[in-house]
Amino acid sequence: MAARGSAAGEGTVAALMRRERFEYTHPRVQIASGDLHAYWQAVFAEDGGTSVVTRFELGDLLDELEGRLDHPD
Repeated sequence: MAARGSAAGEGTVAALMRRERFEYTHPRVQIASGDLHAYWQAVFAEDGGTSVVTRFELGDLLDELEGRLDHPD
């Protein structure tokens, strides 16, 4: 998968637009920013429980979620 997110220089507005598209296609995933927007966190149900993914950059969080949910191993 090609690098996206902050590693590729994705700006804040682009990341927020990408988040909106992701949440539309994955309504079971809840994405929120943490204390003072120091990090981003996603919570979603998986087989066997609930998963929590945390990243400092929104683009990095979306990269991880897309890898897990759109292209599972």
